[in-house]
Amino acid sequence: MKSEIIDRILSINSESLYKIVDPVRNNAIFNDVMSNIKEEFFINDRIHGIAHNERVALLSCYIGIQEGLDIEELRLVLEAAKYHDIGRGYEGNHGKYRPI
Repeated sequence: MKSEIIDRILSINSESLYKIVDPVRNNAIFNDVMSNIKEEFFINDRIHGIAHNERVALLSCYIGIQEGLDIEELRLVLEAAKYHDIGRGYEGNHGKYRPI
């Protein structure tokens, strides 16, 4: 399965990102967990929208691989990373976040 998340992140064209993404690119757990992300759970926001959570999941997977997490530990970390900002919302036009 080709990951759209990884392709989107790599479109930034940063060498340091390639070093992080390569170990995650073909990780079956990452691809499985991120294949069923519920976009309707996210606010439409550059900072804390779905792309942010995808980046957090990617970095969490990289760290988990480096730390030697087993399959179930890695799956749990990725599920938490995938939805870690659910509940954020805007407060007026000031751009401040508040739980909703």
